[in-house]
Amino acid sequence: AAVTEAFTDLSVGGNLLIDGTTPKLTIGDGGAEDTSIVFDGNAQDFYVGLDDSDDVFIIGLGSTVGTTPVISIDTNKDITIPDSSLTITTSDNTSQLVLKSTDTDANIGPVFELYRDSASPADNDELGRIYFYGENDNDEKIEYVLFKSNIVDASDGAEGSSLQIFTYSTGGQRNRIDLLEGETVFNEGSQNIDFRVESNGNANMVFVNSGTDQVGIGADPSAFFHVTHGGGGFDEVARLTSVANSSGDGAFLGFHGNSTSKFYGFIGGYDIGTNEGGVKIGVGNGETAIADSMTKMTIDSSGNVGIKTTTPGSFNAAGND
Repeated sequence: AAVTEAFTDLSVGGNLLIDGTTPKLTIGDGGAEDTSIVFDGNAQDFYVGLDDSDDVFIIGLGSTVGTTPVISIDTNKDITIPDSSLTITTSDNTSQLVLKSTDTDANIGPVFELYRDSASPADNDELGRIYFYGENDNDEKIEYVLFKSNIVDASDGAEGSSLQIFTYSTGGQRNRIDLLEGETVFNEGSQNIDFRVESNGNANMVFVNSGTDQVGIGADPSAFFHVTHGGGGFDEVARLTSVANSSGDGAFLGFHGNSTSKFYGFIGGYDIGTNEGGVKIGVGNGETAIADSMTKMTIDSSGNVGIKTTTPGSFNAAGND
């Protein structure tokens, strides 16, 4: 039989057992008041309770509901950990945090959100970081990998941001990739770390050797710009294409000095007519841009060679000095 007793205070010197088929302990009478259970510790009290004014269930420090909350759960089932941290520890290789969405539509899910809700956002504010820590063989905690994000420009309508990736190399943390507002940079810290792009059939399809400051296509370079063709026979290694298709148009490789006024010369192919082309070699004389007047040798589609003329009429034609 049910027994109901009203107590102003109830002190139990031993254990309190609530048994039965569906035992239940109810704290509160439905009135507009906070309710709680306090754990009276020697140095620190803890409580679990209901903040009735906000309809929030709280686990916190102290003996009064609402003081120093550690975890709170609201009526929307949202969980908040204010001014605290959460550590999930496991001694095996199981997942410690799983975000699972059972949504069946085509929209996003699950969602992992890092939100810096600043009352005064400003340029260059840090947004968030993701750290990957481990230990070295001297039992030291090492920040092996870091993802770092920043607000570059907080202006409304002109927002800009950046993401940087750092890893450890040769005993120190190195800046590997910078996704900046106006550019993407690899190896911003100028470390001796090569950049390599592997294709389906070539391990060195693109290779930047940072130690020698050389660039290779198809190989680890041995010159400032080194192109290696893996095939054999009479084959095309590089191609310059002119989109225009009118007579005289062409695609040329220019040779310059260290200023715009030092145009050394050019070599390239040009359009003569339908399915016909030729080759021109030019030498600069103070020009700042390529011009046909620089041409000193011309080879047309018939094999005619012109020196100081762009219209050779015979096998070996020379223009006037």
